[in-house]
Formats: sequence, structure tokens, C-alpha cells
Amino acid sequence: MPSLLRDVCLVALGGAVGSVARWGVAHVLPTGSFGHWPTFAVNVLGALLLGLLLEALTRPGPETPRAHTVRLLVGTGALGGFTTYSTFAQELWDGVSSGATGPALGYAGLTLVSGLLAAALGMILGARVRGPGGARAAEQALDTTAGDTRTGAPAASATASPTTPGGLPAGADEQPPAGSSSTGPASSGEHR
Repeated sequence: MPSLLRDVCLVALGGAVGSVARWGVAHVLPTGSFGHWPTFAVNVLGALLLGLLLEALTRPGPETPRAHTVRLLVGTGALGGFTTYSTFAQELWDGVSSGATGPALGYAGLTLVSGLLAAALGMILGARVRGPGGARAAEQALDTTAGDTRTGAPAASATASPTTPGGLPAGADEQPPAGSSSTGPASSGEHR
């Protein structure tokens, strides 16, 4: 139970800091004719920082006690309090209910696409923060799900694969001929 209380305190402390930071952004950025700049800014910046933080902390392997503390304090707490999708939803509703459906939907699309791009950029930066092997680890993780399109190599499996007596993965000799398409059973990891 003491670890649960500690985790609650970390999230609460981080959330207080993040909420005050969001309040500060709302008082610094102009609202003008497009009154949603503060909300847009905190949500996109928050997505970038969350991508960076989670990539730097969680991709290397099992979560350490230090990474657990940082994730709760900064990720769940501070960035959770900083971002505000409830205000985003309220702004969308206000736009639609006032008859400005087109601009409201444009704002929704802009926010969602910008947030996804910011999170992806954060993940790239997070891989670089981890060091020289970090970018390659992130690249290998992408190859695991999609296969390596540059070399035509099959996607790596998250589970252990059987090996031949010589220590090679089973099916390792089933590479497609040079110049052939990377589609088909041999390149997708399937065996006949």
C-alpha cells in the first residue's frame, strides 16, 4: 500500500504543476479570432513531450524504479494535467452548436493530425535521447511490425523462433531471389 500512496502523490504533484503550466499558457497566448490557440498549443506540445518521454523511458526494456517515478510524475501527472482534451471537446461543441460546423471540424482535424505528428516526432527525439543505439532500436521495433522494406528481410517475430541444428532461424534459407518482390510467403515470415 505505501507504493500506491507514493504513486498517487507523484501523479497529484505532477498534475498540479501541469495544470498551472496550462493555465499560464492560456494567459500568455492570444485568443484573437481563432480563440483556440492555447488549447491547440498545449495539446500538440503535450503530445510531442509524451512521445519523447515514453520512447526514452519505456522502449529500452523493463521499467526501472526511476523510470516508473519519472513516468508517473512527468507523464501521467504533469503532461496529463498540461494537456486538455476536455477543453478541446468543449470548444468543438461550442463551434458546432453556434453553427460554425466547418471551422469546428477543421480545428478538430488540425488538432488530431498535429498531435499525431508531434507524438511521432517526440518518439524520434526520444530514441535519439537514449543514445547511439536508440535510433536503431526504434527502427528495429518498426521493422518488427512491418518488415524491413529496404532489404526485403522478413519481419522479426516478438516470440522466439525455432532454429535449425546449425543455429540459423528456421526458414532462413528461404530468402527471395535478388530483384524479386518482397511480397509473398518467404518475405512475410510465413512458411509453406
